[in-house]
Amino acid sequence: MKVIPLIIEKGNDSEIWGRIDFENELIVDFANSVEELEKKMKNLLLDFFEISSDKIKFRLEYDLTVLFNHKNYLNIKLK
Repeated sequence: MKVIPLIIEKGNDSEIWGRIDFENELIVDFANSVEELEKKMKNLLLDFFEISSDKIKFRLEYDLTVLFNHKNYLNIKLK
């Protein structure tokens, strides 16, 4: 199984963007959830590189803004 870093960034409103660098090609797409984004990226890898989704696993890497927005329980209020 090939592990590929998927970098997630904040988009407008509830939208998130993701990008992967695969074989020196930048692939970018957006979605409303991480799960949807992973599915779309797997479909793009299948279309462009003929790699089936069962041979791909993503290692999620968050832009810090998205990390704290997506995992809001990590936010700490300072007094």
